[in-house]
This record gives sequence, structure tokens and C-alpha cells, in this order.
Amino acid sequence: MTENREGLGPSALLRRQAFVGCSAALATVFASAAWQVATRRGVTTGFSPLELAMMRYIVPGLIMGLGLGWARCKPSGLSWTRLGTIVVGGGAPFGLLVAVGARYAPAAHLSIFLAGTIPLLTACGAWAIYRETLSCGRVVGLVSIFMGIVTLVMSADVSVLALGDAAFLLAAVGAAAYTLAFRNSGLPPATGLLVVNVWSALVLLPCLFLQVDLARVLAASRNELLLQLVAQMVLGGIVGPLMYLITIKNLGSSRAALTSALPPVVAGIGGQWLLGEPLSDALLAAMFVVAAGVVLASGAVSAPKKVGA
Repeated sequence: MTENREGLGPSALLRRQAFVGCSAALATVFASAAWQVATRRGVTTGFSPLELAMMRYIVPGLIMGLGLGWARCKPSGLSWTRLGTIVVGGGAPFGLLVAVGARYAPAAHLSIFLAGTIPLLTACGAWAIYRETLSCGRVVGLVSIFMGIVTLVMSADVSVLALGDAAFLLAAVGAAAYTLAFRNSGLPPATGLLVVNVWSALVLLPCLFLQVDLARVLAASRNELLLQLVAQMVLGGIVGPLMYLITIKNLGSSRAALTSALPPVVAGIGGQWLLGEPLSDALLAAMFVVAAGVVLASGAVSAPKKVGA
């Protein structure tokens, strides 16, 4: 068959797929960077990691469950193992680990660590599980990412930042597993977002009554509370994840990981401008080495050869 049901030929379909995927990737970049900077600000201005995670998952999860139907939270044909991997890697545990790490490490560290380790682990997982070919350029990119992370770690005050970087690394392991699990799950992006948010909300809901002082949260500055609600619920809970899943569907999991290339630059500038966090020469070097490595390792420097690659 040379045309799809909309009358588009193969070339037009590929062009549209590339346009949708690249547009979603760009939206993912800015939503991710804004969420990272806001999370760092939140945990340093009185909000706990658990409170930020609940803002990100509970309200969007409950709204989606009520609006789209609870039955869709366990799609038929999706194994419990794959479901658990998607929820743990892309849901509440991921958000909690990132927020915990942000307590100890600045926004630039958060963004560089996630930017480097997620595509690195995703590419390694794609090779191990799906036997995805790693070209010479992609291998060079992975080595570049590794060197950038080493530069970042070696330049840090280990006693202060070790816990933060360790939390980011654990979050990246989960995110890579989430990317690979979603890749062949057969779920449309909206359903994937529904699954992640609803199950995360159900996991976190008991904490709302057992671990959180709502009066203290509501007593926070109105501007700070509004900033976190927008950053966590809208950007972190809906826009960023949905755009990322659309990117995976249109560009593939490895190329979707390319969305990690720009957030270090955007978040680093945002952290310096909005939070007053300095950018040392070592941080700048790690930032650009990792970003260049992500571009090479993603394979995005070469055009996709087939739909769904």
C-alpha cells in the first residue's frame, strides 16, 4: 500500500511524522528545563520533595482518571511487568528522586546528569534488548557523554553533591527503562500519560493525608505556590511527558532521547539567571560535552530511514 487512509504517500507521511516529532521534541525541551529549574527552586524555598511530587501527579492523575475512565488505566494486552516499569520509571518514583536530588545539587547538575545518563542508558538498553545497531558516531557520542559526566563529578564538592547526583542517576535508570518499555507497548501517547499519572496519583494519595501538612503548604507565598502548581502539574505532569511520548512515537526511543541535549543549556542559564547559581568553567564544559554527545549518540544526525524506527 503506497498511501495511508488520509491519502498521504510514504514521503509525505515521513515528512509529517518528522515535523510532529521534532515539534514535540522542542516542546519537551522547554517544558523539561522549566520544570527542572522550578523543582530546584521549590525544594530550596520550603517545599518538600514529596509535596512537589504530589503536585505533579495527584491532581492530573485524578482528573484524567475521572475524565477518561479508570478502566483505561490497565490497557488490555499490557503486562503488569511492563505497566510497572512505565509507572516506576516515568511516574512518582522518578519525580521523587529528582526532587530529592535537587535538594543537594543545583539546577545545572540536575539537567546535565539527566541529559547525559538517560540517553546513555537508553542506547545501551536498546542495544541489549532490541539489538539496535550502534554506529561509530553513536559510540563516539556515548563516550562523549561519559566524559562529560566524569568532568561534572570530578569538579564537584563530593561531600555536598554526592547524594544529589546519586538520586539523579537512579532517576535516569528508571527513565531509560520507562522509555524502552513504552517503545513497544503499543500505547498511544495520551494513554501512556494516563497510565503514568493515574497510577502515580493512587500511590501518592495516602501520603496526602499521612505525610503532608496542607496548612503549611497553603500558607506559602501565593506566587511561589502558583509557580510550583504550574511547573509541576502543567509542565511536569502533562505537557512534558505527553510531548516526550509523542516524540518517541514519531522519532523512536533513541532519537527521542535527543530531547536531553538542550535542557542542560536552558536549565543552566535559567539556574544562573533565576536562582543565582554560578556556572563554573567545569560546569560549562560538562554541559556542552554532554549536549554534543547526546546529539551524536541519539543517531539524529542521520535522517530516519523508516516509519517507527
